[in-house]
Amino acid sequence: MDNQPITVSFTPETRAFTLKIYANNAERVTKRLKKLQSNIDKMNKEKEALQKELEGINNLIRQVSGDAKAIGIPHTTMSQNNENLAQNDNNYWYNLLPPIDNTGYNPDFKWEQKIDYILKNAPCPLKLKQVVWYLINIDNSLKDSSQDYVFKSVTPCLSRMAAAKKVFKGKDGRQGSLYLHPSWFADGKIKLEFKDKVANIELI
Repeated sequence: MDNQPITVSFTPETRAFTLKIYANNAERVTKRLKKLQSNIDKMNKEKEALQKELEGINNLIRQVSGDAKAIGIPHTTMSQNNENLAQNDNNYWYNLLPPIDNTGYNPDFKWEQKIDYILKNAPCPLKLKQVVWYLINIDNSLKDSSQDYVFKSVTPCLSRMAAAKKVFKGKDGRQGSLYLHPSWFADGKIKLEFKDKVANIELI
């Protein structure tokens, strides 16, 4: 018997069914490729954000010694609070932020006044968790309070202040909003003396 190539004949119904299977497989593979590409794009963005964050951390580390010395605040209490927070806070780098001068701060302030004081005297725009960290460090009335309690107290108040334009919100490409004090601005523009503090910050 001669070796003849095997041929398969398709009925119209079989051909349509086979093409449908191939089309479904192609669609499935295409969707998976798009999802993989989306994940790659997301990881690249996260990588860029982490690189920016690392750069910011290194800048803050370099500022700590000089800023703390200029302010002249005793560091005993601050350092102890840092150690306590570090044990319960995975984001320990927050503890490397320069201290805020608490001259004029009153623990009896209402929440809005507390937040206003922190943002006005902050070394840079702050994220919500950084506002909480500063409050715990300079407010003696909160020294025995949990971060969760302070966080839940600050969050709605800060949102109301932002809605009323008592604080400004910004972003720098990383996750989460940054908060800035209105005194840093004049006629909708950043004051010259605060330009270094808000480099690469976009108001929202």
